[in-house]
Amino acid sequence: NFTLFYHGNKATDYADGIYKLIEELAELMAEGYPTAKLAATAEAAKKQANDAIKGNDAEGCIAAIPVLQAAIAEAKVTLPLTQQLADKYQYITSERLDGVKSSTKEAYNAYLSTIAVALTGKAIADDEAVQPLIDEMESKFTECVQADAKDATEAAPFDMTAAIANPSYECQYAADDEVDGSEYNSFGWEGDKPNCNEYSAEFFNVTWTQGVEVRQTIKGLAPGYYKLHVLGYNRQGHGNEQAFIDERASSAELFAGDYSTALCDVLDGKTEESIIPEEEGQNESEVELDGITYYYPGNMPSSRIYFDEGYYKNMLVFKVEEGQKETTIGIRKETFTPEWDSLMFDDWKLEYVGATAPTEQSTAVEGVFGQEASKAVFNLQGVQTRTLQKGINIVKKADGNGRVKVSKVMVK
Repeated sequence: NFTLFYHGNKATDYADGIYKLIEELAELMAEGYPTAKLAATAEAAKKQANDAIKGNDAEGCIAAIPVLQAAIAEAKVTLPLTQQLADKYQYITSERLDGVKSSTKEAYNAYLSTIAVALTGKAIADDEAVQPLIDEMESKFTECVQADAKDATEAAPFDMTAAIANPSYECQYAADDEVDGSEYNSFGWEGDKPNCNEYSAEFFNVTWTQGVEVRQTIKGLAPGYYKLHVLGYNRQGHGNEQAFIDERASSAELFAGDYSTALCDVLDGKTEESIIPEEEGQNESEVELDGITYYYPGNMPSSRIYFDEGYYKNMLVFKVEEGQKETTIGIRKETFTPEWDSLMFDDWKLEYVGATAPTEQSTAVEGVFGQEASKAVFNLQGVQTRTLQKGINIVKKADGNGRVKVSKVMVK
């Protein structure tokens, strides 16, 4: 049931439709940051349309309509790109730069001013010029952070954590963002989207099984050796302790470029006594091993308490080569069992240790502050024994920071 109408041949017949297109284009341009090319395209399209209407040129109006539509389409491609640059500029200036102490901070601020002028002054040439500016702004920021690190050594590392965007997930994506397995970019982090709140970041109850990965690319790191730290653990199973007792090897990794190390297993931080105050009301899980009951975190709030007590420290040593422009850091787990496995992490830290390889190796650290300086076991008569005995044992532990903890342990 097609019908063909003859619509006339006067410019006024097309004016209303053309003015609507011009208005749409103007709104897009006003809300974003046009490039020089887009600004020229939009201006030429509007001029062509207005000239046709003023000249009562019907054929000119017909020709102007697809030109306006093409300009609108171009704006819908270009403006999201320049908005990414504007968002990056805003995030660096408002969230990341204030805490940086650097001899080149003033120069970097001056550089940022040129970015702001280019955005608002329509001085960015075209779409192809946007991503290089984003990369340059990130690289120069990292160089600013690292400007005074030339004397760094393993004994006196230089803190490079500022080079990591949103290292403790204080800035979070909108609550209504899609979560399940989608690619995202939230303040520097990309890949699969974890649940984030004031406690930590977590993958749990995910609905995809091909594995998860959260990552961030850092540009502009100087050549040399680095230590990447994060608090975190992998839990094989939930409500089925035997699953991760039988499979103690963690299937999750901390990585930086081609370097990687296994993430702590949840049982690496098990304790013989609960460390969560009763009034906290947090979910702390229990497991019995060799007749001894151990405690470990069972959810995000309890994990935060364990993290704050120094449990589940992970560290990876990696090297940046000469000429290497970027390094991608992150956590990944190749297989994930829906509604069972859990991956908890928070508080990233990056240290530059100089041009010499550090003696400390990559590690997933157990227990409070990673080490126990001493551990002694006594029976009720005060006689020291080599191992736990049947009955009640008195266990005295001293961590590497001088703290001493005494507990009673029952062995059946």
